[in-house]
Amino acid sequence: MSASSRIVSLSTEELAAPTPLYVTFAAAEKMFASIGSRPAESGGALGGTRRSSVVEHLHLDESASMTSVTYYPDITAVNETLRRDWNPRGINLMGFAHSHPRGATRPSANDLEYSERILRAIPAMGRMLLPIVQSAGDGGPAQIIPWAVERRGAAMVLTEPRLHIADPARLPDVEASRVFARVRDAYHLPTLAAARVVVGGAGGSAAWLIDLARTGVCEFVLIDPDVVEEPNLATQHVSLDDLGEPKVSALARRITAVNPFAHVVTVQADVMDIDDEAFARLLKSPFPSAGTRVPARTLLCAFTDDFPAQARIARLGLQFDLPTITATIYERGLGVELAFAASGVTRACIRCALSSRYRQQVLEGQDAVVASNGSPLWATARLNALKTPIALALLHATAAPAARTHPGTQRWLRALEAITDRNLVLTSLDPEIGDELGLHQFGAAADPLAGLSPLDMTLWRRPVPDHPRYDEVSCPECGGMEALSERAGRFLDTRPMPRVFGDSEFPCPAAHPASPRVHATRRRRSLRQLLGGRGER
Repeated sequence: MSASSRIVSLSTEELAAPTPLYVTFAAAEKMFASIGSRPAESGGALGGTRRSSVVEHLHLDESASMTSVTYYPDITAVNETLRRDWNPRGINLMGFAHSHPRGATRPSANDLEYSERILRAIPAMGRMLLPIVQSAGDGGPAQIIPWAVERRGAAMVLTEPRLHIADPARLPDVEASRVFARVRDAYHLPTLAAARVVVGGAGGSAAWLIDLARTGVCEFVLIDPDVVEEPNLATQHVSLDDLGEPKVSALARRITAVNPFAHVVTVQADVMDIDDEAFARLLKSPFPSAGTRVPARTLLCAFTDDFPAQARIARLGLQFDLPTITATIYERGLGVELAFAASGVTRACIRCALSSRYRQQVLEGQDAVVASNGSPLWATARLNALKTPIALALLHATAAPAARTHPGTQRWLRALEAITDRNLVLTSLDPEIGDELGLHQFGAAADPLAGLSPLDMTLWRRPVPDHPRYDEVSCPECGGMEALSERAGRFLDTRPMPRVFGDSEFPCPAAHPASPRVHATRRRRSLRQLLGGRGER
């Protein structure tokens, strides 16, 4: 596959369209051979994983209530199939396919009624697939007409997604490639090949993303509204040939030029112009160029110079329960800062870690943009270098049990153990950073008698969640509950900045009653399991 065919550009209009109905060839063939060959009406349950939105299984509903013009699923029989067969195999109910008489191509009122009942009964379902089959048994060719009922807040909306039938794409055999021959022990290559990295901001992060492609990461989503300009030549990984081109396009070419297995989706848009449903598609749906393959792990990154966009991406990490990294260069490149959050790894969310910054921006209205003027290239390179161990540790956190003995996996899980809860990272790039910016913690950590200087000093700090138990007002985004996964799906819309806990969210349980000691014990247990039974620190 050529490099250009592995790059797909999506507009905000295309992203606003319904998520496609992805069906594997095997499931489609079974649908055509059964529902598509019998006289109307007949049907069956569609199965897959809701995380992937891909239909991989069809269970024929032989005991449904059917006539030539009606189809009512046998819910009791379907539930039994789920209990005995699908649930043990991790297969979710995704909807029902059924046939209509020739010419009747839309779901009926009865179809919509039972779809809405099922959606209300299964809150985890974001949409119910409802494709209509025109059967060859009624004359004419068999055809699948895609429909879905989507949950939009409290409303249920009928949509007509595009149908995408493809083979499940196998992971590329990166271990056999000579491209990665010298790094087979440095990383667990299949784990990275199964990962996706979604980035808001394709300027200063370009060199880092290209390097991440060199590690074997094979899926990237690049979001940035800007084009390459002459001042970018001295500060970013671009060339004269890129002038006037969208930054995402120039970067996509470089990524696919160094990793022959990489697929890239580019979106030339502002992060704030993409709604949550479109982001869900970018985060977890198959790539147009990669069949029906879905990522085993998605890393979400906020590398823009706009504070509201950075904060919004951090909320997306909570909304979709994804590991998230944000990065900032201080004024004139005097220092750099990273924050990261991941459920099971950190107690504090990114807003907790950067609470003073949020207070300045939200309550005091300080300027939300830190430009690169006066910043040496070293600041960008140093920031990119710090992103790497964090990203590789978070990505290896999902390595399969069989990969735990691999030296690369062990290396990055040790790194994960070392940075757990130390999710605020500060680096001084100028010995006068304390006097210039008021960041005196570097001077306090330096010891001239021991040869320690605040120049190029990195502090890995352990922020506590903002919560009354720590004499803080509850964090408006995670509530200081320490179990970050509990915030998944709670925001009605991640674009507005919550000012108090409970803003812009669905009704949720009260703050987690467990004590900090209980939470700490749970985290250590989960981390110990991740590390293959290693003892506590």
